[in-house]
Amino acid sequence: MPALRIKSKPDNVTRRYSFRREVSYTALRVFSISIDDNSTAAPSVADAVKYALGYVTPIAHTIDWVALSKLSTEALGIPNGLRCGSRFYTSVTLPRNADEALGALCVVVGDDFKQLRCRAPYRNLVLALTLRAVIADELGILPRKIAGGDKLPADAPAAFNPSELLSGSVCCVPSETDRIVNRMALDNEGGFDPSIFDDLYPNGTNAEDSEWF
Repeated sequence: MPALRIKSKPDNVTRRYSFRREVSYTALRVFSISIDDNSTAAPSVADAVKYALGYVTPIAHTIDWVALSKLSTEALGIPNGLRCGSRFYTSVTLPRNADEALGALCVVVGDDFKQLRCRAPYRNLVLALTLRAVIADELGILPRKIAGGDKLPADAPAAFNPSELLSGSVCCVPSETDRIVNRMALDNEGGFDPSIFDDLYPNGTNAEDSEWF
């Protein structure tokens, strides 16, 4: 009786994609970011995608994917002469774990695209946005969701309000009077002398006297 043969899944997955022409630029840009300066490797869309997936996956839930999709090509440094509205077809071979990570990312991105009610976004779109995310973050323009929003955990810290620094009622630096009172109380209780922290304000005894502020 012949032995049963169990077919194992291949380690790599090859899919055919239809991309906007901007991907021909963004993939090359991300590939150049991912390699060492002395590398002689040929440009590869697959290598760029693998790098982008590793870069984006840990922060995927914090990215505003809709806002990212609306960033202009000018903002991302994509050449004006590139016919971004046109499409090209190519095959991309990824390791199975990277292909599965891209599939999972489609679900995350789909949470932002509420208009796509019947399905998650196509891999074409998500792959293109993943490349965009790396470039946008490098340029310091990656759109992020506001802390405390419905896409973040309920116990996430509230968004920082810079105006709070202008309010004496919420200032974290105690007044000199408070420091003296606290110091006396601690000394009377046999605690440590808080004067050891005076070096926090090297140019004076108060925060107001210090050149740090």
